[in-house]
Amino acid sequence: MAGAVERCDEDPFPRPDGRTAWIRWEIRPWRQADGSIGGIIIFSEDVTARKEAMEAQRASDARYRTLFELAPEGIVVADADGHYIDANTAICRMLGYSRDELLQLHASDVAAPAEIPYIAPAFEAVTAGVDYARKWQLLRKDGSTFPAEVVAALLPDGNPMGMIRDVTEREETAKIARAAEERTRFALQSAHVGIWDLDCLTGAFRWSEILESQFGLQPGTFEGTFNAFVERVHPDDRESVRATFEKAEASGGDFSAQNRVVWPDGTTRWLRGVGRILLDERGTPVRGVGISLDITERLLLEQEFQQAQKMEAVGRLAGGVAHDFNNLLTVIMGYCELLLADVGQGDPRGVELLEIQKAGTRAAGLTRQLLAFSRKQIIEPTLLDLNQIALDLRAMLGRLIGEDIKVVLGLQPELGLVRADRGQVEQIVMNLAVNARDAMPNGGTLAIETANVELDEHYSRTHVDVKAGHYVALTVTDTGTGMTPEVQARLFEPFFTTKEPGKGTGLGMATVYAIVARSGGSVGVYSEVGTGTAFKVYFPRADPAEVVVDAPAPSAEPMLARKPCSWLRTRRDFANWPGDSCSDWGTPY
Repeated sequence: MAGAVERCDEDPFPRPDGRTAWIRWEIRPWRQADGSIGGIIIFSEDVTARKEAMEAQRASDARYRTLFELAPEGIVVADADGHYIDANTAICRMLGYSRDELLQLHASDVAAPAEIPYIAPAFEAVTAGVDYARKWQLLRKDGSTFPAEVVAALLPDGNPMGMIRDVTEREETAKIARAAEERTRFALQSAHVGIWDLDCLTGAFRWSEILESQFGLQPGTFEGTFNAFVERVHPDDRESVRATFEKAEASGGDFSAQNRVVWPDGTTRWLRGVGRILLDERGTPVRGVGISLDITERLLLEQEFQQAQKMEAVGRLAGGVAHDFNNLLTVIMGYCELLLADVGQGDPRGVELLEIQKAGTRAAGLTRQLLAFSRKQIIEPTLLDLNQIALDLRAMLGRLIGEDIKVVLGLQPELGLVRADRGQVEQIVMNLAVNARDAMPNGGTLAIETANVELDEHYSRTHVDVKAGHYVALTVTDTGTGMTPEVQARLFEPFFTTKEPGKGTGLGMATVYAIVARSGGSVGVYSEVGTGTAFKVYFPRADPAEVVVDAPAPSAEPMLARKPCSWLRTRRDFANWPGDSCSDWGTPY
């Protein structure tokens, strides 16, 4: 009969193949019938598999603990009620607690007050086996909070485990990046700079909203391909644009281009852009980035500035010529008067002298236009009502332009006053009316309109020497033949005319331009061939309480007085003027 176990142990034994076998053995006494020990019984069992499994478990537990403690993210294990039963070093450092302190807490103790209502649903989701992930605001021991990403899962023992990552630094970096991006976006939008990004491998072409607006498109309506971009380039510029991109893709690096684009409504705009094509290590283009700026207004300003400089130069020349010519004309007209006084009625020479006088009078008119154009003509600026001027001129215009042209007035009530010389304003209306008459050989309608308007900063940026503000607009419209863009481009150039030789001086529109510019205003034209032309003249609106009429400037054009002899004697041109002629005028020689 076997007795109780006397000894039990597990020992390793080498096997013939060199491996180790673990044997569990027991020694029990064998007793005889009288109770004495008759021998021993040895029981043995190969427990190698169990021993290896236990060693593997211990190694696994050690690895788990090492990973648990050394993990950079915080790790906590809680029971089903939310009380912490384990925590690693990282979460203790993150929350500011020791491990022993943390294991005395509940999940609600480390959550910001606003997060507490979400704790129970989170544990329910994890317990149900749902993969859980959410960003939380956690509460440190010192009362401060921080953002953390929490990922949780259910352990095999049924306890929830959460991995916690402090994302404070990441969110601060993202915040800084967003702020920098907002500043860049604001700067680009304020400067009206468009941005594009081209994926050379897929062909995807992305545009910013500013760039879409530069092409006359609504936000988000660009098709997103290079071909769609080229189709919106002006037909005359497409080849050069393609060549620029192809050259950049072949060599990489930066490039620049200036070209016209055509909006859906037919408007043409000028754009200037710079870009960069990025190549991979094999030299294949992979990406292109760039910016674009609408330079239409700048080009218009440059053209207007160049035109203004040209007009100024021609004006100085014309003013000098007109001044000297006017003096010579005074001599001619003076001698003509003397000769007419000497010839009797019926003398055939009188007819010839009258023709000379008529030619001199026409020359004097030309001189006045030159002086007006060169801004050397005497002006008397006063407060004027353009409505009243239009009404006063209506009858004269009817006789001037003929019965086959209908004159229509569209005058705004309570029109603002302007500060200008009445004679020059009338000259503007007459010059524009004569131009309209010549454009309507078969008759038509001439409309004269007035209105109070406000010119904004956009208009000011595209017109030299024009400030934004309140203006009075004088619009003269005809239903004539209209003008081509080429004619419109040269319309205000002095001595430019489309009329036949001898039928126009080319100073009418140049004079209008000079008078308006002198008053601080602006003149523009819109014309379509076969439809008609509209001139808009803007005069600064005057405040009657602030207007001070300028004193007349010294005369730039000497005129014959009623009794001119005292002045004539100082002129070398009249050195041989007969003394008795002056006596005829009642002035002693």
